[in-house]
Amino acid sequence: MQRLLGLAMLIYASALAVMPLVATLSQLWIVAVLIGLAGGMTTVLFFAVWSQAFGSAHLGRIQGAAQMLTVLASAIGPLLFAECAALTGSYTPALWVLAPCVLLLSVAAFRVGMPVTTSIPVTR
Repeated sequence: MQRLLGLAMLIYASALAVMPLVATLSQLWIVAVLIGLAGGMTTVLFFAVWSQAFGSAHLGRIQGAAQMLTVLASAIGPLLFAECAALTGSYTPALWVLAPCVLLLSVAAFRVGMPVTTSIPVTR
């Protein structure tokens, strides 16, 4: 899962970085496909990771909290882009700040492993 997430974030970072450079309809379609591919991979991994990473004991609470945070982030994103456009007249600065951030997430996804469960010996 970590390699797939790393790949998805790498694809997404690339698409964000080149988005301001899009000049033709063909280029727009390429960026749209890249963002769709990365988003689809991320969504599947989002729902698949929780039980593997944390077990099933509190799975509903973990997924609920994670879903709530994604809704909040989705609500804040457009506000940040609107503020960037109001201050600079363009979305480009926001895209070029986000692209390296997503690239760092890609590197982290490739390097950070899944939690390892270990059994703790019971002492009496």
